[in-house]
Amino acid sequence: MRTKDLFRAVAVIIATVFLVHFADATSKPVRIDQRALSTFSVEEQAEIQCIAERLDEIASMDRSGLTRQDRSSLKMEVRELKAKADAFNRAGNGTVIYISGGTLLVILLLILILS
Repeated sequence: MRTKDLFRAVAVIIATVFLVHFADATSKPVRIDQRALSTFSVEEQAEIQCIAERLDEIASMDRSGLTRQDRSSLKMEVRELKAKADAFNRAGNGTVIYISGGTLLVILLLILILS
């Protein structure tokens, strides 16, 4: 009985930490690997910097006053910019592994259960 209570307490603490940590997803900055960036030409580096600045600008903007059409066009712009950034990432031999918060939580819980 005591082990179950301990397990529940640990699970609640981990879930709380993840919820607090990932609650403000809009403030996540765009990171650029400087080593990979140096492999591109000067023009491509400038374009990558412009993409990063625009994504940061969109992430920090207040979208509550925008119309539905404006939000939709902004979402399309973000998708296009992310596609361009992914193309540069693949061209620079960058490998990126995405692990969502939920997946990470499941992995940690499995480790706790199985250990």
